[in-house]
Amino acid sequence: MWKELAEATDDVELKISALCKAILSEPNDDYLGEVHLALAKTLISTNQKVIAKRELNKFKETYQRKGWKPKEGYILMSKEISDITDTSSDNKDFYSAHLFPAEEFVYSEIEWTTMVVSDVYKQKKDGRERERAKLVSADGKEVSVRFETLKIKAKKAIGSCYDVKIIDHEDRYDIGMIRESEKTIIDIFTPVTCYVDYHNKERKCFHLITNDNKQVVLSQQVELKEGQFCSCYIMPQKENDKAELPIHALFSRIEDPKTALQSFTMRTAVVDHVNKSKQLFQCVFGLGMDIIVYFSQTDLRPLIGDYVQIRYVRKKLKDGRVIRKMLSIEPTDSCEKELKKLLRDTSV
Repeated sequence: MWKELAEATDDVELKISALCKAILSEPNDDYLGEVHLALAKTLISTNQKVIAKRELNKFKETYQRKGWKPKEGYILMSKEISDITDTSSDNKDFYSAHLFPAEEFVYSEIEWTTMVVSDVYKQKKDGRERERAKLVSADGKEVSVRFETLKIKAKKAIGSCYDVKIIDHEDRYDIGMIRESEKTIIDIFTPVTCYVDYHNKERKCFHLITNDNKQVVLSQQVELKEGQFCSCYIMPQKENDKAELPIHALFSRIEDPKTALQSFTMRTAVVDHVNKSKQLFQCVFGLGMDIIVYFSQTDLRPLIGDYVQIRYVRKKLKDGRVIRKMLSIEPTDSCEKELKKLLRDTSV
């Protein structure tokens, strides 16, 4: 399609741009012979003979590797610029520098969308491993691009922002244009306070619980410990009918525990069971709502009937059960008589 645009226009700048876009859009050079020749011809006409020579060299490399007979156009142009001795076949910088006219011509009516790099991963295709980057927008659109498109080091990529023109197909999104954005991630997403539930060393990720009880996964390699608090940007979850996909987060910063705790649920509970042999006690908030507190989590040693204030998170286990994990506990003078009705009268 880009080659057809080049053939349809008399604008030399647009023609060169469309041919550059055609080359960068097709990773298999076996299909680009005619495009390299068309670009070389246009470059010769504009007296860019060194760049044209590199296009011919690229054409020659592919045809020799495949054992194909060179086309007549290649032979004629090679004679025309035989005085050029450049042996390189690398024009990638030239391609990248000339993409804008063609892209702007085709995508002028598509608005820019700011997206955040949420992941960098490796993909195997045709026996080769390529690095790719996943970008996500505030409304949950996802696109994937070759990592080199970002022109940024991998360590700095996660969380960086790009303005993108998104092509909306019925079954997927593609990128028409991409450029570095002046916006930052905090302009797109609001950081959320999270509790570090545990570190999955095998999968090299942290499992977090947000202050509104969402369970999210943090795959970035950051210095965190279980029981700490941090703030993260929560990526929109892609809908999937077949499976419940994990919600991913991007790290923002470590938070002070005292400040972070204030954003988590706090409720009054009554102690209804103490088990000294198992070193724990149980508290209830209401019918069917309880929490286990271990002696190792607090210096508090309450008696049955004592009231406490507990901050906690809810966690869904693999078997579907929901438990509460205590974040803080303290005694209180509160007296909620309705809770007393739920008490058991045993202490072990």
